[in-house]
Amino acid sequence: MSYLLLYSNRLTGNIPTGIGNLTAMNYLILYENCLSGSLPPSIGYCTSLKYLYLFTNRLTGATPSSIGYLTDLERGIFQYYPTTTYNMFAGTIPSSIGYLTKLVYLYHFSCYITGTIPSTIGSLSSIEYLYLYDNSLSGTIPSTIGSLSSIEYLYLYYNSLSGTIPSIIGSLSSLEYLYIDHNSLSGTIPSIIGALSLIENLYLDYNSLSGTIPSTIGMLTNVLYLFLRNNNLTGTVPSTFGYLSSLYVSEIGGNSLTGPLPSSFGLLSNLVHFAADVGSLSSSLPTSIGMLTNLQDLVLMYNRLTGSLPTTIGSMSSLMILYLYNNTMTGPIPSEIGSLEQLQYLDLYHNKFTGGIPSTLGNNTALISLTLSKNRFRGTIPTTITFLTSLQNI
Repeated sequence: MSYLLLYSNRLTGNIPTGIGNLTAMNYLILYENCLSGSLPPSIGYCTSLKYLYLFTNRLTGATPSSIGYLTDLERGIFQYYPTTTYNMFAGTIPSSIGYLTKLVYLYHFSCYITGTIPSTIGSLSSIEYLYLYDNSLSGTIPSTIGSLSSIEYLYLYYNSLSGTIPSIIGSLSSLEYLYIDHNSLSGTIPSIIGALSLIENLYLDYNSLSGTIPSTIGMLTNVLYLFLRNNNLTGTVPSTFGYLSSLYVSEIGGNSLTGPLPSSFGLLSNLVHFAADVGSLSSSLPTSIGMLTNLQDLVLMYNRLTGSLPTTIGSMSSLMILYLYNNTMTGPIPSEIGSLEQLQYLDLYHNKFTGGIPSTLGNNTALISLTLSKNRFRGTIPTTITFLTSLQNI
């Protein structure tokens, strides 16, 4: 028998140990049932197995070391995207997994897997999708991971991994998605990360990374999502940040970054969301910010920004959220702000803005929330404020 397809039923009980007698079986598809118990060690006798689909059951226990005998296995799907029924595998990742040199997909996430990532993981020469996120893995990311020449998706987030990001990770020339956020990684971001020329999603946030943002980050011209939030990064935002020509969403707040946003920031023509809040950014906003005509959210509160709001802000035609509160910005609000027809949330609380409230604010008819308190405004409240019929908070 080559195929055992019992998916999407209401089967209960354990996977029988006699499953090992099916030595010619290529496909074992048991997903979407109510199976319980552990995966029997006899699974190792199914040496012809290529596809093993076990997700959306109630399986528990450790992955048996005998899985290393499944040398023809191409897909091991122990868990799939969250549903109402989950497997609850536990134990450690057996070192024998390194024998699965034909494995392309390993989905073993959102379980109770503990221990370290075995160094033998580097022997998975065919792996393209390695999903081990949302477990309780500890220890370091093994340097052997640099041998995964075919890997495109590496998801290790929401674990307890520590140590540094191995510089060998820069050799993963096929890597498109790297998620190692929400761990306890330390040390610097290796400059070799700029060699990941195909990377589209880079998530390093919520770790304890230190040092500066390497200038080589600007080499990632395909990156769409860049998250560095809530680390211990210092130094300035490098001018090469503006070379991220595909950048769509980025959050680098919750660090100790200093200095100004570089003038090259205006080159990020595809940027839709940017947050660099809760830091020590200083100086004034670059006038080039007006070139960001696709930007919808600009979140820069709780920094040390100074200077006036550039008049070029009126060219940011897609802007919906502008959060600049708790800075030390000065000067008047430019009348050009009235050109922002999409603006919904404007918060300039606790700065040192002066002059009058511009009457052109009445043109921002999409405004839902307007906060201008704790500044140094003078004069009267413009009557045009009554045009803001969508306003809920002021």
